[in-house]
Amino acid sequence: MQGYSKVRQFHTGTLRTAANAVVSNKVTYFKMPDMHHTGVYKKIADIDTLIQAYEKLKSRPGSMTPGTDGNTLDGYSIEKLESISKSLKDESYKCKPVKRVYIPKANGKKRPLGIPNIDDRIVQQASKIVLEKIFEPNFADTSHGYRPHRSCHSALKQMETWNGVHWIIEGDIKGFFDNVDHHLLSGLLNKIIKDQQLIDLYWK
Repeated sequence: MQGYSKVRQFHTGTLRTAANAVVSNKVTYFKMPDMHHTGVYKKIADIDTLIQAYEKLKSRPGSMTPGTDGNTLDGYSIEKLESISKSLKDESYKCKPVKRVYIPKANGKKRPLGIPNIDDRIVQQASKIVLEKIFEPNFADTSHGYRPHRSCHSALKQMETWNGVHWIIEGDIKGFFDNVDHHLLSGLLNKIIKDQQLIDLYWK
């Protein structure tokens, strides 16, 4: 496969061609002697990572849901991703307000849902791609929530190997995402990653 720079030389301007030119989703980053990761923000801002983020998002059912600016992934171009990459690199990127909608729950109540605009979704997905490469190896094998290739189905499959189980307790954290301590999360990121640009993006 040819590299993205070659695709750009051909002036194809198509996102599909550029996406096919991304050889793999392997994310590289640097470790300091004390095992802290650096250069993480630069990898998020890299055009190849943004292309991967676009590819992951476009296949999702909600990809055509507009944010506060009314835009969707329909008609998105490689030039747009290059513009996002440039604004990330010079740190001029600004997040837009999140659209708040309410989804009905089985108990008759409504669950709040935030819908970012498309550009922010791509940047968030690019961040997720890079951060997963750093944190995934440290998660317990018994953890199945919000992880790649894991779900309630993989959790049930693991349960088949248990012996002598009499009770299984199901629990939920009320309003978890509405009450996340963002300062705590920032501190956890700082323990592993030494990259002020990433922390600045996190607070944006």
